[in-house]
This record gives sequence, structure tokens and C-alpha cells, in this order.
Amino acid sequence: LTRRWDNIGLWCKAHGEKPPYIYGNGFLRYEPDLRTEWVNDTFPVAEEVKNFAFDRGAGVLRPTRVGQPAALVVRVRTPYFTPRVQVLGRFRLGSEGARARIAVSVDEGKTWKLLREAAGRGDLSLRCQSDVTQEVTHEAADKYTFLVRWELEPGSAPAACALAEVSVCADLQYYPKALPAFRLGTNTISVAGQLPQGGSASVTYEWLEDLNITLDPQRPRVGLPCIVTGRVTNKGRGPAKNVTVRFYEGKPTEDGKPIADDVVIPLLGPGETTEVQVKWVPEPRKSWYEDMTQVWMLVDPEEVISEDNERNNATYIDTIISEKPNLVLLDPSFVTARREGDVVTLTAAVRNWDLWGLNPGNAVVKNAVVRFFDGDPEAGGRQIGTDQAIPRIVAGEYGYATVKWNVAGLSGTRRVHVLVDPEQRIPERFESAEHPYDEVVKEVELK
Repeated sequence: LTRRWDNIGLWCKAHGEKPPYIYGNGFLRYEPDLRTEWVNDTFPVAEEVKNFAFDRGAGVLRPTRVGQPAALVVRVRTPYFTPRVQVLGRFRLGSEGARARIAVSVDEGKTWKLLREAAGRGDLSLRCQSDVTQEVTHEAADKYTFLVRWELEPGSAPAACALAEVSVCADLQYYPKALPAFRLGTNTISVAGQLPQGGSASVTYEWLEDLNITLDPQRPRVGLPCIVTGRVTNKGRGPAKNVTVRFYEGKPTEDGKPIADDVVIPLLGPGETTEVQVKWVPEPRKSWYEDMTQVWMLVDPEEVISEDNERNNATYIDTIISEKPNLVLLDPSFVTARREGDVVTLTAAVRNWDLWGLNPGNAVVKNAVVRFFDGDPEAGGRQIGTDQAIPRIVAGEYGYATVKWNVAGLSGTRRVHVLVDPEQRIPERFESAEHPYDEVVKEVELK
């Protein structure tokens, strides 16, 4: 992505033509600081700068020519379809005839759709949104592209006018199936019942596809049971007896293997629907480059039942299997000591080390305990403060544990031992009897 763009999500081409690894939608936001973006009398990120000059003292862009419009144009390039864009422009209009406009182009600047326009005097914040970006339905070099233009007509006094702030927020559609059934704008949710005086209601909205296979949990974990539910409907004209249902991990015609014993439905009448369940315990990945896992359901796999349509007896769902977490405290450089008076603040950076690249493979770690000691705990070292729990560490990220240490009366070099998950309460991928938990020693010099 271009400079200063914040990518919220995953790149859909990271592993060839496969879809994104997230069933959700996000946004791409651009909020430049004009003081730092204006370099060498130009705006490097911009597609076009016309009749604008930067007023470094005020931190704004000012028009340079009487009666001629000034314009700033930026190009938005995203890896995903953009159903909506929101644009902000903060203008200062200080002369008669001054006018501000915001427009969007989806055809490389050949035509422009005016989103907002205002005239008069004073400071104006123009906020607008549009779904015109939906017209960009083709991809070029893995990008969807449109232009945003902020335009300022200064009237007779350009020095009294300015463009002070700009921002763009583009909604991104990562995965078409995950679009929730909300309308654009405000949606109303009715809550029945009475709330206590001064109380509040919390509503959580989650999107779940209406699929013939569902998983609980939706993202299974290695070594932990996952309930697979399959929905079977008899769309034929007669009853079906002793219907066999079989579930596979992987495509049955390739290297898929059954994940449980067959389930038999004794009787299913025409038009009737029933659900069957099996328990699945996922195994670790065989190699680092594995990503999506398919869970298949086959109805009447041996084709012993005569049917009107034999082609609708198989379906599947994609999922990502989470590996066990991998807590690491790499070396003493990941433990810092900062002293103020007689108090030393010790901070340990603990990582849930993920070996699977762009596809986060580790499960989230919750309440990882970190324990600090002055000296070797197995040789009588004293614990510093109390146990510190890191609430949450997602795959590949760091969590931080901090403790205060009163060092009044202490001097010389102290060897601080830091232990991660010392009680071994978190099942990990690479723990062993020889190294049941991570421990590093940090030398702290006290003067």
C-alpha cells in the first residue's frame, strides 16, 4: 500500500489466488499530517497539487492565484472492493466568493462526482460519504482504484483561505459472504424488558453463515474437541431410510480422512431437515505452508439410495486450525529495567511466537503469568512483587508484564530471573520436560 496508508486486514493475494483468511470486513484510513507530508515544496503522496502552497507557520495549504481554483488530489488503491468511501475536508474561507468542494472520480479523473460543496466565510468542516466506488468493479494489478479531490476557489483573497485538514476512510469488502444484513446508516435494535435505573444494555452482533456445516468453536484448536454439525434435507419426493452421513478432514477424493464414525439417520421424510453431530479433534499441521483446512460432509457416500439428484450430496466449509500457543521470552534484551529513586520498574516482553507467517496459526494466549525473582529461585532467590498476568497475547504479538522493585539498600550487580508460565498452566506446542517454561536472566546494575 502507498505511503502512510494503514492496512486493516490481510492481503488477499498473499498465497496465490486463495481468498482472505478472515471472514470480516474492515477499512483503509488516510489521515495525513500536512506539516510532515509537505516536502520540498510538494506533496509526494498526492496524485496532483494545483495552485496550492504550504504555509509552514500555520500548517495549512493556501491557494496561490486569485480567482483560480486550487486542488489536491490523492489516489486510493486498495486490494479489495470498496463499497463506500467517507471523506473529510476542513477549509478556511476568508473572502467573498470563496467556495470549497469535495469530489470523487472512478474513471481516472475523466469525470468527477461532486460529494459536497459550500460557500461563504469562516471555518468549514465538510464531511461526506458515497457509494460511487462500487462502480470500480474491475481489478488492475491487484488493486481497486479511485481518486479523491479537495478543491478550493479562493475568490479575491487567496491568503485568507486555506485547506487545513484532509482524510479518507474507505470501507473494504474482504469476503463477500460475510456482509451482514445491516442497512447503510443507522440501524435500530429493540430490546424487550426493563433495565435497572441507570443501567445499560450491551448488544453483540455476530455474523454466521447459513451453511450446511457449522463448527463449534468456529476456529478449532489442535488437540481440543470441536463439534461438527451437519444439516441434511430430503428434497426428494419420497422418504429416505438409513441415510449415512460421513465427515472428512480434507477433500474426500484427495487426501481427506474420516474424522469420526458414520452417522445413520433412520428415517427422513420428503421436505424434512435434521441435524447430525460428530466430535472432531484436529491434529497438528504437517508442514508450515498449510493454511486452510476443509471439513467435508458426504450424504449417502456409497450411493446406495436412489435419488432424483445425486449431485447435491456433498458440501464443505473452510476453516483455520489454531496450533497450541508458543510462549517465548527470547533473551535478556527483552527485559528492561528503569530506575527512579529507590524503585526499579522491570518489564518483560513475552511473545506468542507464531511460525506460520501471514496466516496466524497459534491460538490466543490468555492470562499468561510472569514471575520475577532477585536471584535464582531454585537457590533461594526472592520473588519481586507478585505474579503478573498478561491478559491476552494474539499469534505473533507481544504481551508485557511489569513489576515495581524496591531496591533501597541493595547495590552491585543483581541477577533478575524472569519466568513465563512457571506453573505450566498453558499447554504449549514446544514445551518439554527439560524446558517446561521460559526463563531468562537479566543483570541489573545497582549503584
